[in-house]
Amino acid sequence: MAYTVAAYHDTGLQFGRKGHGTASKRLLLADRALDRWFTKGQIALMADAVEDHRASNHSEPRSVYGRIVSEADRDIDPERIARRCMEYGKAHYGGLTSEEQVERAVAHMENKYGENGYLRLWMACPKNQRGLEKLRALLKSGEMRGICRRYL
Repeated sequence: MAYTVAAYHDTGLQFGRKGHGTASKRLLLADRALDRWFTKGQIALMADAVEDHRASNHSEPRSVYGRIVSEADRDIDPERIARRCMEYGKAHYGGLTSEEQVERAVAHMENKYGENGYLRLWMACPKNQRGLEKLRALLKSGEMRGICRRYL
């Protein structure tokens, strides 16, 4: 079941990032081949886990399968996060100045990863815990702005 959840969790990305967890759930539920190996209850449990894996979810995944795929799907690398935030800003907020791009990216990271951010680690995962601590330290010290400027 964990493998199936992992295999399906991002299949909905073909329809766009926003709502891809729900789209992935629909694709899993539509796959009649799964009936050969799983009960209807197991399929429903896996579908919920696929939907629940998003970091932006404000509630805990409904099952251990959702928690597993949520933690496994994380990549809390400050450098990579800074690059992706800056790339997103340039693609979607092209009218901002360079410094406004940096401030937008840092504000987003504070909102998501900061001490009071919405991201939650649902299981003890040392790699994710270390990455989050490092990112929070960079945000707190102001060093994240310099990292973001590398991607202008």
